[in-house]
Amino acid sequence: MASYLSFAEFEQFCIRITENLDRLLFKDVSLLDHESKGDGSPVSAADFTIEDMLRCEISQCFPDHGIHGEERADLQFNTPFKWIIDPIDGTFSYLHGVPLYGCLIGFSINEEVKYGFMRMPALANEYLSGDGTQARLNGKPVRVKQNADFKSSLILTTDMQTLEKSEYRNLWNYCLEKGAKSRTWGDCFGYYLLCTGRADMMVDVGLKQHDILPLYPILGGSGATWESRTHNNLTDIIVTTESFKKLV
Repeated sequence: MASYLSFAEFEQFCIRITENLDRLLFKDVSLLDHESKGDGSPVSAADFTIEDMLRCEISQCFPDHGIHGEERADLQFNTPFKWIIDPIDGTFSYLHGVPLYGCLIGFSINEEVKYGFMRMPALANEYLSGDGTQARLNGKPVRVKQNADFKSSLILTTDMQTLEKSEYRNLWNYCLEKGAKSRTWGDCFGYYLLCTGRADMMVDVGLKQHDILPLYPILGGSGATWESRTHNNLTDIIVTTESFKKLV
């Protein structure tokens, strides 16, 4: 393959290198072995195994591309092309037998993320992909909800304890007072629900680059809109549909 990828080439490559994640994760209980990072978040043997596997595939096909992953040191070259990897977005869920986790892969050119991919190994191994102008679920186009009202809306977050300490607490409570229903179906699964038209808002606090960068092309392609009400828009983010945004 050439150094530059079309969206179709990126999507097919990601489909291939992640298609066996479901079997990998469920065949070896030793992948559940885990420890705590310096920030207190868990990291499992599966995180390292998947990231190493993906890095190997990328380096074999694109030896001059940079790689930024969650668990290993950056691989940097004098190149505009870089891959962003989150091997398991939702390790806490994975370790507790909750199937709402996924593998995230992004591709950037000159630090701008062009394509994104999400594989959900425990949810029929489904995948979402996007290039900022389109989003596809298992190859078929998807869009966010086109109409919204508080009474039938679903708002999501990953961690209520973190949200309640953030600047988004008042917005969240306002939506609840207006009749919205809330759940902590978070991590990448929350964005999956929003992009496929089944949720209205996702609020995340304390994100890192690998948590969110691969999702931007999918969000944009599905018609979602996002903003930050804090100083760092990669750390704290509100993602909504255009129709729900008008309500809040």
